[in-house]
Order: sequence, then C-alpha cells, then structure tokens
Amino acid sequence: MTDLPPPPRTLQQLAAIADPVERAKAISAAIADLRSITSDLASLRRDAILELRRGGMLQADVAKLLGVSYGRVSQLEAAGRSPSSASTADREFHAARWHPCSPR
Repeated sequence: MTDLPPPPRTLQQLAAIADPVERAKAISAAIADLRSITSDLASLRRDAILELRRGGMLQADVAKLLGVSYGRVSQLEAAGRSPSSASTADREFHAARWHPCSPR
C-alpha cells in the first residue's frame, strides 16, 4: 500500500490558483492522489469481504450487512483479480465453495 499523500487542497483553493498551468498541474496532482487512495481503499474493502467469506459468510449475508446487492459483492470479491493472478488459496476457496457437487 502507498503512503498517504499530503492533505488535498479544497476545490476552492484549486480554483483560486491564478495561473492556469499551475492550476491544471495542481488539479492533476490531486486527481492522481485520489486515484491512489481509491485503489488502496478498494483493495482493503475486498480484503475485508474475502475475510468474511473465508469465515463462512455467504455472499447474500455480506450483501445485506453492507447494504449492497448480491451481485455487487460478487463484483467486489473479484475486483483486481484475474484468474492468473488469483492466489492458489483464492482459487481453491472459490472452487470448493461454488462447485456444484460440493456440500453446502
């Protein structure tokens, strides 16, 4: 995870930068900082969801607790993970959990 960037400027502070080049640069820096934070937060959220799921909680239960749909929990679980980059533990967990022949 990356270190947190310096506190962002307010929109009013950014808008008040007189030089348009400096204003554009400052806004670009703020956007980059927010993207980094957003990515880190999404990863932390996914980890929390996977922790709940590994603890035996069903997607429907996680969805209800988080106030989102079942489908959204599925999306969040899979976010940032491709089949080739998923850990062996993740693949085994999902294979055992959702295989049609596995006991529930």
